[in-house]
Amino acid sequence: MQHRYDAASVGGAGPVQTFLHITVPNLRVHFVITAVCGLVQSVKIFGVPYVMTRDGPAGATETLYLYVWNAAFKFFEMGQASAVGYVVALLILLFSVLACAFGRSGWET
Repeated sequence: MQHRYDAASVGGAGPVQTFLHITVPNLRVHFVITAVCGLVQSVKIFGVPYVMTRDGPAGATETLYLYVWNAAFKFFEMGQASAVGYVVALLILLFSVLACAFGRSGWET
C-alpha cells in the first residue's frame, strides 16, 4: 500500500490529490460495509420505541418493524404485515446488491 503513496509523491501529487485519488478509493469497501450495516440496523429498530412509547403520540415513534408488529398482532392483519415485511427485506437486498456493485472496484488490492 505504501508504494502507491510513494509513487504519488514522486509524481508530484499533493496531500489533497493523494487523499482523493488513493486513500478514498481504498476505503470504498469500508464505506460500503458501513452503509449496508447502518441500513440494516436502522430498519431493525423495534425495542426502544415499543417499550418507551407504545407507538407514542399519534404514531410519531413508529418504525417499520413496529408497524409490521402492530399490523400483525394488534390489528390481526397478517397479510399486510407479511407484505410490508417482504417489501422491506427486498429493499434491503436491493440496496445491499447495489452497494456491493458500487464497492466492487475497490476490492482489488
